[in-house]
Amino acid sequence: SSDATADAGMRIAELASKVALIEDTARLATSGYDAVYPYLLRYVTTEGCTFEMIRQQGVPCGRTLFYELRRKFYYLMAKKI
Repeated sequence: SSDATADAGMRIAELASKVALIEDTARLATSGYDAVYPYLLRYVTTEGCTFEMIRQQGVPCGRTLFYELRRKFYYLMAKKI
């Protein structure tokens, strides 16, 4: 059972590291547009999320800027992995 506990602990640490990577990359991508950060984070972590869904939640920017920041996020993420 100690192996199962160690495996679970390692898995939790791995997931925490991945979450931190995504959050840090989203912060970096939205640098200068801090109010957009939670919306971008929600967008990239929610399967099937669309800009319309984010717009209805009150994103404080237009589609063009949001997509520019989204592209920047994916570019930065690709460089990190």
